Amino acid sequence: LDRLYAESRVFCLMSRCESFGIPAIEAQLFGTPVVSSAVCAIPEICGAGGCYRDPDDVSGVAAALRTLLADGSEWRRLSAAARANAARFSWTECSRPLVELVAELADAR
Repeated sequence: LDRLYAESRVFCLMSRCESFGIPAIEAQLFGTPVVSSAVCAIPEICGAGGCYRDPDDVSGVAAALRTLLADGSEWRRLSAAARANAARFSWTECSRPLVELVAELADAR
């Protein structure tokens, strides 16, 4: 999958319900902007590295995809935002609160 994400210009995820959106974060890790449905947790998870549309608005989804494929500056902006957003979900960042809590509890003993 790494090669596919890295070679993709856009990742489209038009789920009507998505609990977390791991594939979208995987795409963002490679700097691939996400066009996704504006439902459930996806906008919160993908942040500024995504473009969100109503999944029933086929014209809106197509327009967002066309824009990212045709507009290099918009693609670069969302690509940079996608990479920055994906960094929030690294093992280091996700484990930091737990590591800090364990250290705090160990110090309290």
